[in-house]
Amino acid sequence: MNRHKVLFDQYINELSPVKDATGIWWQRLVDAEMARGATKQQAEEQVRKRWPMGPTSHPLVLATYRKFFIACEKLNEIIAGEYAKTFQEANPRGNDGWGVEDPDDAQVGEAPDDWGPERQIDPPTFLVEMLFGRRDELGEFLGYLVFSPIGEENERSV
Repeated sequence: MNRHKVLFDQYINELSPVKDATGIWWQRLVDAEMARGATKQQAEEQVRKRWPMGPTSHPLVLATYRKFFIACEKLNEIIAGEYAKTFQEANPRGNDGWGVEDPDDAQVGEAPDDWGPERQIDPPTFLVEMLFGRRDELGEFLGYLVFSPIGEENERSV
C-alpha cells in the first residue's frame, strides 16, 4: 500500500474532528460578542481581530498541520533514500551516462491523481492541495491558513 495514502488517511481522520471542534470554539467566541450587544457581523469582526484566520487559527489546527507536515517530510526522506539505493544498485558506475536521473531530483511530484507508485510529495501540496477533490470542506477550511506554521532548525523542519 502507498505510504502517503496511509498517512493522508490518518491526516483526514485527525483533521476532521479538529475542524468540528474549532468550529464550535469559533461559534462560542462569536456568540459571546453578540451577547455583549454586537451584531453578527460586528461580533465576527471583533473576534477576527484576535484570531484573523478564523477557526483555522486555533492551536489544534496548527499542531495537526505541523505534525503531518513533519511526518510527510520524514516519509519523503525514506522514499528518497530507497530510490537512491535502487538507483545506485541499477547504476553501479554512477551518473556517467546520458539520460540517467539524479536521485535527488527524481520521484518528486505534486498531488497525484491516484495513489500509484510511491514518490515524494511536497508537504504543503500533501496537506492542502490534495484535500481538494477528496475532502473539499477540509481544503476550504485550511485555505484560511495564510502562513506555514513550520520553522527550520539545522535544515530540519520543527
